[in-house]
Amino acid sequence: MKYFPLIWTALWRKPARTILTFLAAVAAFTLFGLAVGVNATYAGFYAQARADRVYVNSRFDGTLTQAQRNRIAGMAGVRAIGTEDFFIGYYRDPKNMVVPGFMDRGMREAAPDMPLTTTQWDQLEADPAGVFLDNRTAARLGLKAGDNMPVMTSAPSRRDGSKLWLFHVLGVVENPPWARGGLVIANYDYYDRTRRLDQAGQVGQLFVLLNNPDRIPAFTAEVEGMFVNSANPAWVVPDRVLAQVAGSNRFNIPLLTEGVSAAGLFLILFLVANTIAQSVRERVGEFAVLKTLGFSDGGVMALVFAEAAIPCLLGALAGFAIAKALASKIAGLGALQKMQVAPPTLSLGVLAVAFAFAALVALAGAALPAWRMRRLDIASALRR
Repeated sequence: MKYFPLIWTALWRKPARTILTFLAAVAAFTLFGLAVGVNATYAGFYAQARADRVYVNSRFDGTLTQAQRNRIAGMAGVRAIGTEDFFIGYYRDPKNMVVPGFMDRGMREAAPDMPLTTTQWDQLEADPAGVFLDNRTAARLGLKAGDNMPVMTSAPSRRDGSKLWLFHVLGVVENPPWARGGLVIANYDYYDRTRRLDQAGQVGQLFVLLNNPDRIPAFTAEVEGMFVNSANPAWVVPDRVLAQVAGSNRFNIPLLTEGVSAAGLFLILFLVANTIAQSVRERVGEFAVLKTLGFSDGGVMALVFAEAAIPCLLGALAGFAIAKALASKIAGLGALQKMQVAPPTLSLGVLAVAFAFAALVALAGAALPAWRMRRLDIASALRR
């Protein structure tokens, strides 16, 4: 505690400089927290990806068929298979983009990470025109359970030639982090019976669970080879591979966030180093007096490091708090849903990383001034 009055006096020797350093640290660590939080989100996607699930899609951006689904369902080692299809439309205004995901009964087992309970799956199956929305999509569209949700498409897609699909909201569920574009869960059987006859029986994507994850390479080769010469060649992607490349779908998320983090840390490192160097130069005589009074070289260095660390650590704490508040707002932004960018995850682990980097920045910024004070010649300093 004997050092505290000295550190406190040094920090408030020039209050404006200390406050500006603290605010710069807050800004830098707010950016750092958001960037590391986004990386943590995408790392979480990979950690939660299923080792036993693959996705079967059309190789050339087309569709698959129910006949292909049935052939795959009969293959050895397939535990469950689910069907998903979709179209792109909008609710009331073209700016309110909506992408209903039409799912069949097989998705109950093939996609257990869907945020629907058994009762909600039953509701969806019993009410063909019903949909479930995630809470972010519901907030973006201003909808709640019981509301009607007419969705307009850009081209006639119904069997009767109409562009308008009439849905109603059965309920609102919690948004899972992987649903970056939001969720509108609808009934595939209803969609297949209602769309144009020439599109009936088509499938956008298949979710396949295997009994043995080690069989994925052989299963991939077998499925792709089975349909290589068909009108709908297939492409198989393991869940973990898809999660691994999720951050590079539109642009390289990890690279972008690492660049932002590095820029923020460089900014605060430069500022702290300059501030501490200037502060120490102004107080060479004071440090000489302290060494005369018996303060050790290590004690003097500790004072310099503490003067650098306090604004950095407090800035990291405040920046994390601001980043956490911003993350809750960012999660509901419709623009992010359209870009399919996941919101940041601000956990205690991210805070620990922020504190660690704040300490490293303080250590690096104060290293040279502290070393100079350690080697300070008392007699020469007192003659100044």
